Amino acid sequence: RGRCGRYCRRAAVTVCGACLDIHGPAARAGLPAGVGGFCGPRRNLYLTPLLYDFGMKFIRDIVLLVGAGVLVTACGTAPKPYPDTSAGSRAAVKTPLPAGVIAALPDRTMFHQQDPQWARETLGGSGDLLSSDGCLVTAAAMALSNLGFATNPGDLNARLKAQDGFNARGWLVWSGLERVTGGRAKTRFFKSADEAHVKQCLADGFYPLVKFKLPSRRPHWAVVVQDTKHGFYIRDPMVASQSSIPLSARAPGIEAVRCVGVARA
Repeated sequence: RGRCGRYCRRAAVTVCGACLDIHGPAARAGLPAGVGGFCGPRRNLYLTPLLYDFGMKFIRDIVLLVGAGVLVTACGTAPKPYPDTSAGSRAAVKTPLPAGVIAALPDRTMFHQQDPQWARETLGGSGDLLSSDGCLVTAAAMALSNLGFATNPGDLNARLKAQDGFNARGWLVWSGLERVTGGRAKTRFFKSADEAHVKQCLADGFYPLVKFKLPSRRPHWAVVVQDTKHGFYIRDPMVASQSSIPLSARAPGIEAVRCVGVARA
């Protein structure tokens, strides 16, 4: 609105300081000749040909530039850098915990390794698929996402491939998680599967990734998000659930522990 809006109740455009009253003659607005409207009946065109042509070309160029920007954005394929999380771990829960909960980390993200968006992608150069062997990458993607990194299993897999994050067998190299985040994410490696490691990681705002055996005896990984009086609660890459589930519902114990977090400033 402003100066233009006083004279055109439906719409008005300002081009390089010239008020283009697009729904009424300029004389009615008391504007000087040559600064009139270009909408409405043809006889109401008071804009000089030169200013009219300039205005139209200006608007056309703006539209083309905006359109070009959209195309450049849509065609970009290189992964964008992860956002800066240098302020330290954003995982620690500050609000009072529910009854029975000993420790808890934000649980905002659930990824399933068999999601069609990434199910057919291969791990490293192994030929193994995310849908069948990508539980660890999927669990790590959930941990990173909850820590504030904009990622998913497909994105993380691509970044790890580009940063030598897999060995020849397609197994995750833990230092690869640090490389793909520019060193902002940190990993912890433990030689024993002691539940005390899980508890300590949770207390430090690090997400524990735990390995256990399924009833089929196949090894599997999940991410721990809570410690309760009834045991740990996990997000399982093979279980589509609205909320975390008891680890005990999947296995009687764990066989390995790794943790992912963000170093405190």
